[in-house]
Amino acid sequence: MSRALSLLGHLMALVGVALVGVAAASDAGHVLDAHHRSGVLFFAGLVLGVAGLGLRLLGSSRPASDRGQSSAAPPEALAAVEGPVFTGGAWIGSSPHRHLSATSPFATLTFGDQALRIRLDFTGRAAKVVLIIYLFGKIFRLNRNYELPYGAIERVSVQLRFNATGVRIEHRAGVPAFVLFWTRDWQAILRQFEQRGVSVDSAASAYVGSG
Repeated sequence: MSRALSLLGHLMALVGVALVGVAAASDAGHVLDAHHRSGVLFFAGLVLGVAGLGLRLLGSSRPASDRGQSSAAPPEALAAVEGPVFTGGAWIGSSPHRHLSATSPFATLTFGDQALRIRLDFTGRAAKVVLIIYLFGKIFRLNRNYELPYGAIERVSVQLRFNATGVRIEHRAGVPAFVLFWTRDWQAILRQFEQRGVSVDSAASAYVGSG
């Protein structure tokens, strides 16, 4: 039942966004006029989009009893495996020339118990102010989450670009091959990798030692 609600909400939200797009493309100057065709399409799209988002949230918020006993972990257990969290920007993709770019502060790097977690969050902050951008972000899954087991990380190095410093993560995990995290806290990040036995480039280690 929850999956059906989520799918229905997804469909409604897609139709709503499409109606908003049609309204803006046909006559953007009258999208706020409820008596004009563009205005009718615009407000109908907004209503469908918000209703669809609500259904998706309702479908995804099933009671814990429906999900099984093993899916919920006690807060103290979650706190035990949660490590340091760093905020910055990120480039993630197949190569330095083909990647998804998130500027600071829309990327986070979390050192978990067994794996490094990278999150690109395009809708969690300022974008929520603009309803349309928020709907696009939720519907088309602009938020991305990646997990790299420490054993799959082959090498960590430092990359300099103008006045910014990035941490390059080379790995063999099942996520995009090119991972570069831009942050002012790069030295602390390198220390976290060293503490977890991840191979850090010798030049980068020298940077950490001199910091």
